[in-house]
Amino acid sequence: MLDLADLESVRDCSARLLDKGAAFDVVLNNAGVMACPKMETVQGHEYQLGVNHLGHFLLTKELLPALEAANKPVRIINVASSAHQFGKIDFNDINRDKNYQPWDAYGQSKLANVMFTYELDRILKDNKMITTNALHPGVVRTELGRYLLDGNANPLIVGLGVAFANVFLKSPQQGAETSIFLASSPNVEGKSGKYYSDCKVTATTPASNDKAVASKLWQLSEELTEKKTAAKAVSV
Repeated sequence: MLDLADLESVRDCSARLLDKGAAFDVVLNNAGVMACPKMETVQGHEYQLGVNHLGHFLLTKELLPALEAANKPVRIINVASSAHQFGKIDFNDINRDKNYQPWDAYGQSKLANVMFTYELDRILKDNKMITTNALHPGVVRTELGRYLLDGNANPLIVGLGVAFANVFLKSPQQGAETSIFLASSPNVEGKSGKYYSDCKVTATTPASNDKAVASKLWQLSEELTEKKTAAKAVSV
């Protein structure tokens, strides 16, 4: 079991994997939440930042020494989103305590996914065995959007809206195609530090390519994921 909202769970998971001597071909960081109400992780971080970014950051970082020591090809894949386009890393209010807007927090977390990918690629530039790429899966018909439904809304209107949206949404199988492509295709062997959509390299925003901000985010992420005494997770 792995709970990305609890960094101790992340550490426990990585320790169990390393103790088993697991041999990795692919590390796919996929789980996430979207536009949820203001909540906190067990360690007190804004929930979307914690689950979408910090949990994956820590898991990858904990596994990285073993991946490097294995001296074999490994693909690290981070599922981001086109929502990174409206994201902003707010170092003055990283947990959005001053003004929480669900979509702003989501955009920040997805921008963090992309910047984490690019910074990790720079850190691993001398290691030709490990590649790291990010991707946009598309708008997929899953429960990721469960927080978008207002519990007080008319069920008939909600049902019609969902049925209409489903016509345009990708199926889960279609949404997984780019992840599978990056995990298995010989066409991306040795390619790293890229962002893909529909199995094609796609440009990302100027903000996502800001190396100074990416380096600062990496340092902050290390600080936020340091082992500390945990507090109980709460909704606020």
